[in-house]
Amino acid sequence: QVSAELLKLTTTGKLRILDYGAGQGRLISNIFDLELVAHAKLIDKLDYIAYDKFPTDKELCENSIKRAYGNHDKKYFNDISKLLSVYDKKSFNVVIMCNVFHEIDPKDWLKLFSADGIIPSLLADNVLLLLVEDHQMPIGEKAYQKGFLVLDTPQLKALFKKLAEFEVSLK
Repeated sequence: QVSAELLKLTTTGKLRILDYGAGQGRLISNIFDLELVAHAKLIDKLDYIAYDKFPTDKELCENSIKRAYGNHDKKYFNDISKLLSVYDKKSFNVVIMCNVFHEIDPKDWLKLFSADGIIPSLLADNVLLLLVEDHQMPIGEKAYQKGFLVLDTPQLKALFKKLAEFEVSLK
């Protein structure tokens, strides 16, 4: 599904995407593996960048990137300030959060998603934040410190509406 959405967006040219919470790099691995079967050449249309706050799976993620692109130079980061030293603010066409939202402490949502938060500062104007979440947590998924909080589409819409309202009330 993610590949199909990204392929639709590549009709206007190459996309710079940020895999926020990339973990082991499963997203780029799956896209690459699908490429081998479908010959869709999506990889050639993506400038894929991985970010993960925790370096636990850095080597696995870098290997996944290397497998898809031949190298992982300037494509993996654990620090937003280092990412921004290589890539300008507002330079990403798509930020993908695939099975990572449930790992983020709700106390961090405002600094992550508010108008001057991390995600909007990375996204170019009129582009896409793509949230993909399982509704049933598979074995091995991390939780934030107080457990899992899994939101469906209506709840996510309500959350982002409330975040926008809260931000307006602060001004």
